[in-house]
Amino acid sequence: MNKFFSALFFLILFFAIFSCNRSEEKSPPINLDVRGMRAETLSISGKEQLGPTHVLYNLERVYRVNTHNPVFFRAEIERSEGPYIFSVHTSEWAREIEFIAVNKKTVIYFTVSGPCEIKAFSIRVSENSSRYFSGNITMPLLEEVRIIGRDDFAEGFVISHNSVSQSENFKNTISDNKNSFIFDLDGYFDTRLLSHIIIEVNPRPLNQIRWIYVNFYTGTIRNTIRAFPVQGRVTITATDLSEIIPGFRQGVTKADTIVTVNSSDNTNIFNRISLVRNPVDTSPLIGLEADLGTILNYRMERWRQRDFELFTWTIFPEFLFMDLINYRYQELMFKRLAFFVEKAGFAGTLLTHAEMDGLHGWNAHNYKADDLCNFFNLARRTNFKLTEEEELLIVILQKNNIIKKEGDIFVPIKGGILTIAREATPALRRTFLNHEGYHGVFFTMEEFREKSWEIWNNISPNKQRFWEIFLSHREYDITNEYLLVNEVMAFHLQQTPERGRDYFNRQIAALRRDYPEERHFFDNLRANYFEEFFQTSIAYANALFALTGLPPGNLVLIERVR
Repeated sequence: MNKFFSALFFLILFFAIFSCNRSEEKSPPINLDVRGMRAETLSISGKEQLGPTHVLYNLERVYRVNTHNPVFFRAEIERSEGPYIFSVHTSEWAREIEFIAVNKKTVIYFTVSGPCEIKAFSIRVSENSSRYFSGNITMPLLEEVRIIGRDDFAEGFVISHNSVSQSENFKNTISDNKNSFIFDLDGYFDTRLLSHIIIEVNPRPLNQIRWIYVNFYTGTIRNTIRAFPVQGRVTITATDLSEIIPGFRQGVTKADTIVTVNSSDNTNIFNRISLVRNPVDTSPLIGLEADLGTILNYRMERWRQRDFELFTWTIFPEFLFMDLINYRYQELMFKRLAFFVEKAGFAGTLLTHAEMDGLHGWNAHNYKADDLCNFFNLARRTNFKLTEEEELLIVILQKNNIIKKEGDIFVPIKGGILTIAREATPALRRTFLNHEGYHGVFFTMEEFREKSWEIWNNISPNKQRFWEIFLSHREYDITNEYLLVNEVMAFHLQQTPERGRDYFNRQIAALRRDYPEERHFFDNLRANYFEEFFQTSIAYANALFALTGLPPGNLVLIERVR
């Protein structure tokens, strides 16, 4: 793997342009300060020129690290004109920190864990590179590292809640004003399994956002994804990685994989890249945190249940996302709920199987926690017999902290549940995924709900009438204004505003055929209000992005590049 890492590193160097102005005879002194309880000062006994671009700095006396807790280091280079390799040499090992920067101050952070003895430090640069080093390298304590500002980029460290913890060692390449980052998923000092990769970039307006490309190299295999930054952030979970990297199994193994991160943007957009190692609960009835793109394509042979798999949505983890094996199983668990919550003429009632026979439910579902509680509480209060699948749903919702039992009743905690089924065609599955996902946003964000109501109230009366006919035709209970506004929003956002032009044109034509007595209304709608559909879609898209950072028409934020 080291050979692969080296080859990958020098391949990147091949494309970088570095200055040839290098000073052979001058290598600046490095002052080492240890700030700790003993206030000990390390000093250099001398330097050895191991080559024209490699200097070894020996310590006057060995510095002992007697604890397993990490000692934090900070190295700063004021102006960098080429690739550098900074190394710490101990009695047990030598560790290298490799980085490249062009015309910018570079700060790297790293740790040494004991027990070991620090004997020397070295710096080497590649041929044809200038050497501009700052005057000193310090080893502050953890408390001093915490003074790093939130806007500072600390390679290899996670900064959150005003504290700093080690993430991983990175190699940062900056060339032609673009940044690439290279790192090894297995890490150096932390044996816990990887739970998240977090990539932070400068937030941009929707029309200026560039996809982030992440390459995963495992042996000779490369797998590439593109990711959409939401409010300047890309989160790749262990579940996502299990679908990207061959042999990666969350909670079971680690993969010997090197990762490169870059953007098609021609400016330096990256703020921070962090690797997080937290425990991941993979219990059979607990949702696996994932992007909706992973949920859409998650391999069924890896399902933990025969008939369904459970996920939580990375962006809104309070929502459980269930992918079901087919429509039949989905009906056993959710059809009665559909009639109870949303169906015209049936809302608020519990139907028997005989009463539902021959009636269509939905091919995808969305229910918030309080509606779920109302359904199960009425069933308990009236001794209504639920299916085994509906009883299992109660258990799932409780285990995932969506509802809870207090005395004899269920009460909501947060979020809700969204579903799709494998029986749908790939195109329909993606549409259903988007549609139900936007409902999740509506349920979760009060500001977005308020904005959706505002948009609805500003729609012209004729267009509001279209939506009442459209949703009634699909058997929605339009007397429920909350449901009405929620559905209008989701049908607008399930595709981009541009694609919405064709979508609404088709729907108007279809309704004109189904309601011939209303043909003049639909002709007038197409002639005089068609542009308003587009402008309404734009209004929803702008509100969505401003409040959440999500794009319209696509909630698949992590997608494999084939």
